Amino acid sequence: KVAVRPLPQIALGAILLLSLYSLHSYYGTRPLEDWKAAAAHLRDRAKPDDLIVFHAGFTRDTVYWYYNATDAEQLAVPPTFRPLKPEDLEQVQQSVKGRKRVFLIYSHPNDPEERLLRALNSTMQPREFIGFACIDIFEYAPPDSNESQK
Repeated sequence: KVAVRPLPQIALGAILLLSLYSLHSYYGTRPLEDWKAAAAHLRDRAKPDDLIVFHAGFTRDTVYWYYNATDAEQLAVPPTFRPLKPEDLEQVQQSVKGRKRVFLIYSHPNDPEERLLRALNSTMQPREFIGFACIDIFEYAPPDSNESQK
């Protein structure tokens, strides 16, 4: 007869229960990102001469999974999941010049000092903000345009 040791089985059961609880707490209670709604907003608003800036850059593919009906130029800043660098901010400031509208898709930001928002606010006029689950969309227009007065 083989002796059954209950302690390892109890320990394994406890680990499994705690793991399930942790997984449920993480995945079951967090809101899901509403990329479909964000993409629909862009589809309704963005025009071919607009610029869409994605922060973080890896979210661009997710938006375009739902929204592929634009000719608007896209800029992923930063292009990978890494902190913003000064050259990223310079690229954004150069890219917004002459634009009638710029949309910033702000999700998974790796910018605790909000340098990207400050850079856009220094060159463009915030026009509209809309928040979806875990996704913010900022719309900007040039400071001297009629678009910024709407």
